[in-house]
Amino acid sequence: MVTDGRPTAGVLASSDIIAGFAGKNKGMLPIFTVGTIQTANAYLLDLLAYCNRGDSLIIKSGRWDIPIILPRVSRETSRPVLKDVRFQFAGELRDEVFPVDTTHLYLDKPLLLYGRCPSSTGKVVFRAAGVSKNGFGDMVFSLNLKDAAKSGDSSIRKKWAEQKIYYLIAKYTEKRDPAYIYEVRRLSKTYGVEIPYEKELPK
Repeated sequence: MVTDGRPTAGVLASSDIIAGFAGKNKGMLPIFTVGTIQTANAYLLDLLAYCNRGDSLIIKSGRWDIPIILPRVSRETSRPVLKDVRFQFAGELRDEVFPVDTTHLYLDKPLLLYGRCPSSTGKVVFRAAGVSKNGFGDMVFSLNLKDAAKSGDSSIRKKWAEQKIYYLIAKYTEKRDPAYIYEVRRLSKTYGVEIPYEKELPK
């Protein structure tokens, strides 16, 4: 979807558009959004993509870069490997890996997950399932963190917090429960992460 993200007719509220589309789509059709101007509605475009298993990009460098960037975005998603991918984690990671609903798996596009587990965790077991051109695919992975994991820095923790905040904002858009916003602000304070689209959220 290539747009400035500024509705002019029909349903105008960004949160209503996001919730309405995601409710009907239910992740069946991945939505990738591209904002064509620097002032594009990032809240609408980012959350519309996030809630529909896609990604968002806003072209801030000027309209002359649109013909350069659009073919790249199209190329990244032109070779799907596994669609409707679902990850299931065991143990402490069960509810601490984000995004919960990922994009499909594409040959030319990385798929990143961010999870949190106790430092004492020695092994992580997870299942990945999806549909390929040959039918249903199901894989189980076992990772030995003591041997295979590389040390990172605080940016990994912040990335995890950012992903969880996105998830909570998306849930708030769907359910309008203030408890999600309370948790967003708690995470922001704990991890020193800015809250995206704060002006769009309730006080």
